[in-house]
Amino acid sequence: MLKPHPDFQRSARQVVVQILFFILTYLVLVLAGAALATACVLGGLALMMAIPNFFILLVGVGIIGLGLMVLFFLLKFLFHVNRQDRSGYIRIMEGEQPELFETIRGLATEIGAPFPKHVYLSPDVNASVFYDSGFWSMFFPVRKNLVIGLGLINTLNKGELKAVLAHEFGHFSQSSMKLGSYVYQVNKVIYNMLYDNEGFGKALNAWASVSSTFAVFAQITVSIVKGIQSIQKKMYAQVNKSYMGLSREMEFHADAVAAEVAGANNLITALTKLELGDASYQWVLNRCDGWLKDQQIARNFYTAQQYLLNRQNATGNWTTSFNRINCKDQWASHPPMEERVKALQALNRDKSADTGVAWDLLQQPESVQESMTSLVYRNGGVDTTNTSYIDLSEFSRRYDFEQEHYSLPAAYAGCYDGRPFSELTMEVILAAPPEKKNWEELCAADQATIYRRIIAAEQDIQLLQAILDKQVEITSFDFEGAKYQEADAAQIKAKIEADREEWKAALVDFDLQMARIALQKAKEIQREEELVNSYTTFLSVRDQFSNFEKDASYMFQLLEPIFKGESITIELITSMMVEHTTNREPAFKQYLKAFMEDGLYTDKPELSQKVQNYLNANFVYFANNQFFESEFNTLIELYRSTADLKQESVFEQFKKLLVLQLDLLSSPTPASAGLSGPLSTETAQPVAGTVPLN
Repeated sequence: MLKPHPDFQRSARQVVVQILFFILTYLVLVLAGAALATACVLGGLALMMAIPNFFILLVGVGIIGLGLMVLFFLLKFLFHVNRQDRSGYIRIMEGEQPELFETIRGLATEIGAPFPKHVYLSPDVNASVFYDSGFWSMFFPVRKNLVIGLGLINTLNKGELKAVLAHEFGHFSQSSMKLGSYVYQVNKVIYNMLYDNEGFGKALNAWASVSSTFAVFAQITVSIVKGIQSIQKKMYAQVNKSYMGLSREMEFHADAVAAEVAGANNLITALTKLELGDASYQWVLNRCDGWLKDQQIARNFYTAQQYLLNRQNATGNWTTSFNRINCKDQWASHPPMEERVKALQALNRDKSADTGVAWDLLQQPESVQESMTSLVYRNGGVDTTNTSYIDLSEFSRRYDFEQEHYSLPAAYAGCYDGRPFSELTMEVILAAPPEKKNWEELCAADQATIYRRIIAAEQDIQLLQAILDKQVEITSFDFEGAKYQEADAAQIKAKIEADREEWKAALVDFDLQMARIALQKAKEIQREEELVNSYTTFLSVRDQFSNFEKDASYMFQLLEPIFKGESITIELITSMMVEHTTNREPAFKQYLKAFMEDGLYTDKPELSQKVQNYLNANFVYFANNQFFESEFNTLIELYRSTADLKQESVFEQFKKLLVLQLDLLSSPTPASAGLSGPLSTETAQPVAGTVPLN
C-alpha cells in the first residue's frame, strides 16, 4: 500500500513533461531577456558617450533600466520565499505534549516519513503539512511542519485522528512521494513567478517616479512584461491542469497509506464526520461573533462545539445530498468524497476502531482550548477588556432556546421546515375548491424533501450550464448512476428543469391543500375567522418584508460601484447621489417609518433611536469631492438590523399560523358535523431537531 499506484505514476509523468516544456520555454525567455539587457546596457552607454547632454543621459539610463528590469522580472522568483502565516497557530513542544508526539513519531516511522520540524495547533477542523519554500528548496531538502486543528481533535476519536494524521504523512513519505512533493514545489514556483509581483511593481513605480523620461521606459517595460506573462500563463494553465490531476491521485495514495497504517474504516468514519464538525465549529463562531455587540465572549469554543456535535449525533441530523449530477472537475485538487470512500472500501484494510477520546492525547486539554479561543479573538482584533464570559451552561441554554424557538410543530413531519411559504394570496386560498384529503397523509417524508430537491436541481442545472458554456472541461458526467457524454448536457438539463418545475408546483399544491383542509375544519368548529386572520396577517408581513428587500436591493445596486471602490468620475458620482437621495432613499425611509409605527424596534431602544435620528436627518453622502463614510455605514447598519428584525417577525407570524392551524386540525369535530371523533389527538410540539448549522 505504501508504493505509488500506476495511476499516480502516469499522472506524475504527464506533469513532468509539462514542466520540462515550461522550463524549456522559460530558458528561451531568459536568454532573450539577457540578450535584451545586454543590448540595452551597451546601447544606452554608447548613446550617452556619443551625445553627452542631460536629456540623452536620461534616455540612456532609461534604456539600460528597461533591459535590467525585464531581466529582473524573469529572475526575481529565484530570491522569493513563501512563508506560511503562523500568527493563528500555537507551537507545541514534546516536553509539553509527550503522548501526542509519541503518536506522531510512531506514524512517521511506520510510513517512512521524516518527523516534522515543528508541530503546531490551529483553531479549525483541519490537519495539514506546510513548509517555507522557494526556488532553492527544489534542490535542498526542506523539513515539513505539521498543523493539527483543535476543531478536528474535537470531532474525531483517537483512531480517526490517527488515520487523518497518517493521511497527511502519506503526502510526504520519503519512500513514495518524492516526485509528488517535487512537482508541488515546482508548481508553486511557477505560480509565484507569474502572479506574485508586488515587489517588482514597487520597484518599477519607484523608477518611473524619478522622471517623466523614466516613466516612458517603465511603461515600455510593462508592455514587454505583459507579453512574457501572456505566454507563461497559457503554459501554466496546462501545467496546473496536469498537476490537479496528479493532486487527486496523491489524495488517493495518501488515503491508501492511512488505510494501511491506521485502517480504512477509521479514515472513512473520519471523512464522514469532517463536514459536520466544521459546520458545528462555524456555527459556534457565528454565534459568538453576534454576541460581541453585547460585550460577551466565549471562554472556550471547543466545549460549545462538542455540545453541538453531541446534540447532532443524538438527533441523527446527517446531511443527505439530492444532487443527481456528478462529474470529475479537472481543476479540482481533491477527488469527490464518494470516490474516496469507495476506493478506501475496495482496499480491504480495516483495523480495530480506537474509540477513545482524542483529547486524551493532549495534556491539560481545557487549558489548550482556552488559549486557542483567546488567540482567535486576538487575531480577530477583538478587545476583550470589559467583556463577560459565556460559559458552556449559558451557551447550551441559548442554543436550546434557539432550537425550540426556530423549530416548527413536529406533526408536520418537516414539510414546512427550512423553506419559504408558497407565493399564495388570501384570495387564491379562499377561492380554492374544498379538499377531501387527510392532512396527515399529505405530511409525508417525501414531501419534506421536495424543497431540498429543488435546491439540488438548481445546483445541477448551473453545473450543466457551465458544461455547455465550456467553463467546466469534462468528457463525460454521471446522472443518476448512468454515464453521459458532454453532448448530452442540454438534454439532461431540460429534464432536470422539468423536474424542478414539477417540484415547485408540488410545494404550492401542498401549501394550498393544507390551508384549505384547515379552513374547512375551522369552519366546522366555528373558528374560521381566527384562521383567516392569522393567514392574512402572515401573508401581509411576508409581502411587506419581500417588498422591503426588493427595494433595498434596488437601492444598493445603484451604490455598488462606490462600495466596491471602483474608479468613478465626479459627474457620475454626483448623478448617482441625486438618484439615490431623490428616488431610492425616500422609499427606504418610508419602510423604516412604517416599521417604527408597527413597533418593530420597541425592544431595541438603541436601534430605535438610530432609526429616528436617520429619519430626521438629510444625508448628502458626497460633497466637496469626498465621501461621508459614516453616512454610508449608518445606511448599511440600519438596513441589516432592520432586515434581521423583520425576517424574525415573518418567522414568528409563520410559526403562530402553523401552531394555530395544527390546533384546529387536531381539534375534535362536533357531533353535529357527522364525524365520530377527532382527526388527530396530536398537539403542537417543538421538533426534536436543531437550528440549521448554516
